[in-house]
Amino acid sequence: MKRYKKPLLIGGTMLAIFAILGAVLPTSGANILSRVLIMMLFGTAVNVMFGHSGLIAFGQGIFFGGAAYAYVLLVVRAGLNHGAAVVVTMLGVLAASFLIGKLCLRVQAFTFALLFMGLNILAYNIAMKVPALGSGSGVTGSVRPPMVSDTRVFFVMTLIVVAVCYFIIYKILHSSLGKVANGLRENEERLVFLGINVKNVKLAMLMVSSFFCGVAGVLYAMLNLGAYTAYLNVLISEEGLIMCIVGGMYCFWGPSIGAVLITIITVYIAGLTVYYKMILGIVLIVAIIFFPNGLLGQSKDGKGNRVTRWIGSLFNEDSIGL
Repeated sequence: MKRYKKPLLIGGTMLAIFAILGAVLPTSGANILSRVLIMMLFGTAVNVMFGHSGLIAFGQGIFFGGAAYAYVLLVVRAGLNHGAAVVVTMLGVLAASFLIGKLCLRVQAFTFALLFMGLNILAYNIAMKVPALGSGSGVTGSVRPPMVSDTRVFFVMTLIVVAVCYFIIYKILHSSLGKVANGLRENEERLVFLGINVKNVKLAMLMVSSFFCGVAGVLYAMLNLGAYTAYLNVLISEEGLIMCIVGGMYCFWGPSIGAVLITIITVYIAGLTVYYKMILGIVLIVAIIFFPNGLLGQSKDGKGNRVTRWIGSLFNEDSIGL
């Protein structure tokens, strides 16, 4: 139990903060909080590959947007009930990630990243051109389950789903698979020497990452009452990586902090100026220069930086990494 004391404290605190904000903010605020939670999950899912496994992929948005489209099409066009559509969608995400992993993991790391991005771009262009996918205008409909049609109720559901997903991801990262994946990030050759099938480890972590990217995509489709081509834009994948870099890719909570900052910029600042992407770029540059390992990153000696030490002190810990 001691092993989970710190993550339970931090996770419980974050849960309480979101719950309080969701109760006191107006309906529009609850809607934004739902978006923040979904992007936190997306960033954390991307980091399963990026930070914890050392696999750089510029195309995880294909699972985010692909799951959103699949879910909406199953509900709107195929007439499945919402629960069945979610199950079929997530099984499809696992199958797709397995096939894509088998294809992409045959090549070297840099080529893997570019190939993944190419698939993402291909999916985006298909969504833009195919009439059944809306030909660029997306597919909309009653995709939010009736029991969570209310904005605040949907926020509560999102909070619970994201909390459960965080718990599962944390358990996976601390399992034997997760520890081997961390070793893969540090020294792949050593694992090969020890007789470990690194391709299977990479494939497993890719599937885990893709699954939770898919969960985030389905929630995002419910939030916005449809699936739109922007969900498949490679910029979504880039945002996921930026969340990891800004927050700290070697810390479990890093992408969550990055997601909060990036979402605030895209939601609030975008409404004030058309140059919000320039501001996003400045934030990224500042983070890389002054916090090369992210706001919640780890220093070379294994300790947290000033930010992590300060936050960690609130929980009587040296840092708040894994």
